[in-house]
Amino acid sequence: MHHLRELTFLSQEQHQAWAAEMISLLLDIKAAVEQARNEGRTHLHPLERDDWKAQFVTLLEAGYQANPPDPPPETSKKGRRKQSAARNLLDRLSTHQDAVLAFLDNFAVPFDNDLIAYCTPSAWLACFVRRVWSLFLGWRKQRNPTALGVIHGNATSSPPIPDRLWADSIGLCGFTGG
Repeated sequence: MHHLRELTFLSQEQHQAWAAEMISLLLDIKAAVEQARNEGRTHLHPLERDDWKAQFVTLLEAGYQANPPDPPPETSKKGRRKQSAARNLLDRLSTHQDAVLAFLDNFAVPFDNDLIAYCTPSAWLACFVRRVWSLFLGWRKQRNPTALGVIHGNATSSPPIPDRLWADSIGLCGFTGG
């Protein structure tokens, strides 16, 4: 669960006690759900579920008390005021409480959705850049003068980087090339 990474950061780097307690609570809920699943149950008892949710809300309140909103600026600025990372996480956990705790109500919902966490816009962009880069490297290996000419502005010239350096370069954004 990507929230655990942010909570771990807040707990370890910013020494926020509520974040450590929230990690513990989420892992305890996960263990309770797994135990109920192993016992053959399809859901938790409603009182147990409500108790877990009440503890979640209590920790959110503790987090909001530890991270009050910043005082208004002395000079009026346009737009929204910048919030701390802790406050942003608290807002997301509070606003999307049903989605965060969906694994508590529905045992088919996984606790940690690694596949969905990977499918972030930055991961998609990295995959796209890698594919475009490998396509370019494929053109370069074929010595396609049209492709090289489009990139370098002269269809008859070779790349400005010598071949011995070009083939072994790291490439765009750290992705290995050729």
